[in-house]
Amino acid sequence: MRVAGPRRLAIIAGAGDLPLHVGTKARQAGVDVFFALVSGSAREADYKDFPSTTFGLGQLGRFLKEVKARDIGDVVIIGAVVRPALGDLVPDLG
Repeated sequence: MRVAGPRRLAIIAGAGDLPLHVGTKARQAGVDVFFALVSGSAREADYKDFPSTTFGLGQLGRFLKEVKARDIGDVVIIGAVVRPALGDLVPDLG
């Protein structure tokens, strides 16, 4: 159970301006925002003013550990994602 405190939001960010726009608006509303940048889709330089980490599409376990460590209660997925070749996916077993 979460203890009352600041709201925390993870945004799984693909390509485009919308993820950054939503994150900026959420921050202005007092929400702590963390970006999980999709490798090959989101541009890391666009998110320099936010805490962020880049993840491959197969790294769900690593992403979930990050969300838990940061005590994040809400997750959204925003933006276009480049479909990788099946051979390029490297799933973690977490």
